[in-house]
Formats: sequence, C-alpha cells, structure tokens
Amino acid sequence: MLLAACASPADVGVTPSASLGLPQTTTPTPTAATPKSTPKPTTKPSAKPTPKPSATIGPAAGLIMATAGPAWTAAGLDGPTFAVGYCHYRKLSDGQYLPDPRCTPGAIDSTVNDSTLGSTICKSGYTKTVRPPSSMTGKAKRESMLEYNTNLPASALEYDHLIPLELGGSSSTYNLWPEPNIGGSGGFYINAKDKVENSLKYAVCGGRTTLRAAQQAIVANWETAINVLGL
Repeated sequence: MLLAACASPADVGVTPSASLGLPQTTTPTPTAATPKSTPKPTTKPSAKPTPKPSATIGPAAGLIMATAGPAWTAAGLDGPTFAVGYCHYRKLSDGQYLPDPRCTPGAIDSTVNDSTLGSTICKSGYTKTVRPPSSMTGKAKRESMLEYNTNLPASALEYDHLIPLELGGSSSTYNLWPEPNIGGSGGFYINAKDKVENSLKYAVCGGRTTLRAAQQAIVANWETAINVLGL
C-alpha cells in the first residue's frame, strides 16, 4: 500500500486593525434597538485530497508491490497498463536487460512467506497451481511489448515474472515484462535469468538465504543476485 502525505495549508496571519482617533464624548440620542447581525461562520480551507497512485507514473522507486494471492482471475491479470512507449529497458554492459522500475517494480504474493514455504514454493508442483493460463498471458504480453516499445518478435521475448513464481512472485502486471531471451544455455533454460531463479529458490528452501532477501536481490539486478547474497 502506498501512503501519500499532503502538507497542511500554511496558517495565514491576520493583523488586528488599529484604533484611530479619540473616543467621542457626546451623549448618544436613544434610538430603537437594532437587531444584531448574525455573524457568518468562518469557512476553513478544505483539506487537499491525498493523491492516488497513478498507473501512468507507477510506484515509488525501489518499492515492491504486494498482492493477497496470485493476482489473476478469470477476468484477467491484476495491475495497470501503460501508454505505448512509456516503459524503457535498462541495458547492461554485457547486453542483458533489466526492466523499467516504474512499470515493473516487482510484485509478490503476500500469502507466500517464511511460515508457508513448505506448502508453497518449496512444495513440488506449486507454480502450476498459481500460474495464469497462456491464453491470458499471451494478450498481456502483446500489450507489454507495446508499452516497452520493442520491435523484437514475440518469439524472442519471454513474458517474464521479475520475481519468479518460485520465489513467491505474483502475476500482477507490476511483476511482468517482455524480457529478451539473451545468453541462454539452451534446453530447459531459455535465458540466463531462469537459472538464477532456480538457484535462488533452492537457496531459500535450503535455508541459505531468506525469501525476502532473494526477492529484493533479483529485483535490484538478477545478474548480481547470487553474488550479492553470497551464494
């Protein structure tokens, strides 16, 4: 949940009017009592509304989103869409890519945590129970390709979970991006990131690192995640 704080309006200082001249000494002539006017209530400035997060801007940098579940239903994937060309890849020196953190900051399923590892990511077959169908992700992938303004064919891109399902990632569009398939070893591993994901999962389930640390490391830079965690 994003919290935004609004500054209160500044208090406006009011200077009392000064009395001018001397008091009158003439005795006033009695007159009929004039009803006192009812003072008008002072209108206080209304508080500014707290701005809502904008799907055009995305969340604050470095913030991993959280969903209560896998983040998809029969109606589709949860999460925002972005304007064509709004998202930009970050190219690394070796030719690999990282996603735009404004569009793809990463999102986790909050039901996957240290107390549920045995019944979730460390249980054989877990990812099959939470992975959305390809009929749903195929359409979302094409939309994501437009958002990242890539001219690569769909076959050269993996619609990738930045935080993989095997590390408790969700299928919110905040966690999905059209990752170029570069530097893969072939066979089971389509690209180099896939092998990193599996290594981190085994490290978490083997107690060699925490789930949260693995999630943060792969979001920051999947290429350096293993070294950063000392694995």
